[in-house]
Amino acid sequence: MAFRHGRNAQFFIGSTELTAYLDTADQSIDQDMAETTTFGQNYKTYIAGLLNGGLSISGSYDGTASTGPIAVLRSVQTGGTAWTMKYFPGGSATGQIQDSFSGFVSNVSYSAPVGDKVSFSATIQASGTVTTTTL
Repeated sequence: MAFRHGRNAQFFIGSTELTAYLDTADQSIDQDMAETTTFGQNYKTYIAGLLNGGLSISGSYDGTASTGPIAVLRSVQTGGTAWTMKYFPGGSATGQIQDSFSGFVSNVSYSAPVGDKVSFSATIQASGTVTTTTL
């Protein structure tokens, strides 16, 4: 086994890398399930449906108007078109995986707690196939 530390993860929107701002990235791929249970059964039965992918990211706020993560994410969010997203959970070293997909930024938020750093988070919705390749 080749375990990897989370500090190696990388994330790109188009050609813009947001890695330096991030401290968390959570990717999920869910599958719809259609219930097929009929009378007389003791357990539910299902058939597999469509897949749905997405990514949630969060990190340290940088309010730089044109280049900070909020500026990049809001620009993508308000643009109305899908962007190419690339996520490297183990980093971009040879043998690691890369997940890429077209997607939309569906949510951008930030938080300013009195006793901690200002942080941001964003939710990215995949539109179509999430492709996993080995580098």
